Amino acid sequence: MSRLKVIARIVTGAASTVALSVVTSQVLTDGELHPSWLYLSAAVAVMSALYAEVFSPDASVGQRPGTTGVRLPARGRRSVYLRQLRDSVRTMETVGVATQAEFVLGMRQIYVDVSLAPQPAHHAASEPYVGQAVTPPGERRTLSSFLNGDHQVFAVIGGPGSGKTTLMRSTALALCQRGLRRRRLPVLLYLRDHAEGILPDTPGTLAEVAATAGWVDGKTPASWLDHRLDKGGCLVMLDGLDEVADETDRVKVVAWIRRQIQRYPRNAYLVTSRPHGYLANPLPNADVLQVRRFTGEQIRQFLHNWYYAIECRALGASGRPVRVQATVKADDLLRRLRSRPGLYDLAANPLLLTMIANVHRYRDALPGSRAALYGEMCQVLVHRRREAKGLADRMGLRGPQKEHIMQGLALTMMCERIRDIPIAAACDAIASDLRGAATEVTPADFLDEVRKSGLLIEREHGRYAFAHLTLQEYLAAAQIGDKDLDRLIGGVDDPWWRETTLLWAANADATPVVTACLNTGTVRALSLAFDCAEEARTLDPAIRAQLEALLTSRPDDDSARHRLIAGVKAARSLREVIWLNEDIAMCAHPVSRDLYAAFARDEQAAGSPMPAEAIRDAASPAADAAATGMWASDVTRFVTWLNNLFDDGTCYRLPTATEIEDWR
Repeated sequence: MSRLKVIARIVTGAASTVALSVVTSQVLTDGELHPSWLYLSAAVAVMSALYAEVFSPDASVGQRPGTTGVRLPARGRRSVYLRQLRDSVRTMETVGVATQAEFVLGMRQIYVDVSLAPQPAHHAASEPYVGQAVTPPGERRTLSSFLNGDHQVFAVIGGPGSGKTTLMRSTALALCQRGLRRRRLPVLLYLRDHAEGILPDTPGTLAEVAATAGWVDGKTPASWLDHRLDKGGCLVMLDGLDEVADETDRVKVVAWIRRQIQRYPRNAYLVTSRPHGYLANPLPNADVLQVRRFTGEQIRQFLHNWYYAIECRALGASGRPVRVQATVKADDLLRRLRSRPGLYDLAANPLLLTMIANVHRYRDALPGSRAALYGEMCQVLVHRRREAKGLADRMGLRGPQKEHIMQGLALTMMCERIRDIPIAAACDAIASDLRGAATEVTPADFLDEVRKSGLLIEREHGRYAFAHLTLQEYLAAAQIGDKDLDRLIGGVDDPWWRETTLLWAANADATPVVTACLNTGTVRALSLAFDCAEEARTLDPAIRAQLEALLTSRPDDDSARHRLIAGVKAARSLREVIWLNEDIAMCAHPVSRDLYAAFARDEQAAGSPMPAEAIRDAASPAADAAATGMWASDVTRFVTWLNNLFDDGTCYRLPTATEIEDWR
């Protein structure tokens, strides 16, 4: 009913009741008109008319035929609807993560808004889901900055765990805040939950499908939603187009979305998807917004929010003392992440960052047990998250079977010393393991499904790569058994196998590999031996004692041994690198005071003048801090000294200005 009709009914009813009241008043007072009776009767008349308008059978908006019970006015329907939606999105979801917090955390406590950038769809599809970006950062904006009018349609594209669903839930929660009635009305649907209403030959309308959502079913009728969508000013969020797994079904869903946009054109629409679910069936006239990975500041903000929320729940308190305690723990994790560039790359993905935070707090696994963390990441990407969402696996393979097949592919690529592989070669590499899993899925189809999971990316047309080299190294390490151990033993002096060896050692007896390192005796091999001793599940005590004796011996009278030990310390100090391209790596951390002090002492012993402040006590608390205050000529001599410590071809140089800028 229109507003004018409502007003007319109220005025008419009130006028009729007033007239009757006046007549009654005159009769009761022997024909004398008393103003007090008149005023009272008028007030009662107006209240009666309003009551009749609000609670009459015709007053409710969109009552379902045949239903009974209390009928709420339109404004009451909105309040109930927003209350139900707010309760359904107020907590954070970590679907499929094995190591979970013991507390359910509120969205407002820890959410960090992801950034969006306008992109052509094919550019968004080429962005790797984890690791370093291959495209420039570009423009970063919040979702609200794009929502500046009605009649807008956006496709929000992002990889697994990039925060698409959480962005939709956070946006819905913000629009449910009390006292903001003029804001858009949020309509949130998880497409995977509504296939029955969308896929039939005669599907329901958006209003009818939305009214079946678990959090609103039976609380808000479809006719009320239809009225609101017709009126316009709603924000319709359709999450997870890619989670409609069957391609034929996905075509039907996209066609249904197009019809709803045409049916309710006065609203704004957001459709989220991974790239593979959108490119083949894009929405016409939709602007593509790519979800960008977290920046360093966003990582810091999330960890501080997360730890404060956890500590508040754990201690049952809040305030400055709790925040100080949470800050210490968050900063500790940040320090550990920054000491491992490969892991820090992965932390730019919100889902993987949440996993890292959980593992850090509940397993205390950083930095020592990275293998368990990487294993959990691979499981989440390959199968666990889809299983937790209840999504069907059309391949019919169990999670461990998928992992085993990908481990074989990773080991093949490590043995061939490649980071990307032609699709045909990848199919050949997995064919045998795939047949052993008793499945009719072809290797090409299997690889395509894994690509959709985010573990593989199509780096260029016709070539696959793992989303991050660390994941390739972990999977290869998980595949190595006793029969493949010779590969690691023979590669103790080869940097290509270093990370795989360390990840293998975390779940093995590292004695054979450490023994091979000691027998090889090079700086690189001995550096690996010490790192394996730190990472290993077990190590023969005699071999461990032999390693410790190597560093504690007094090499003053043996220049060769002195040089060897200095080289081992240098290699361990500079072991973390960031790959700028296939051939060039940059040290991830500045040269330490400890290492520079060793150079200064050698230079002074050789008679070269060195500033007194350059020689520092290696045992001082600041030994790991960055070396500063040297002259340019001293830096050149330091690089020469460093390279002379190695006999295996290791070569360091200063980065160029362009390389530094590219890394930033």
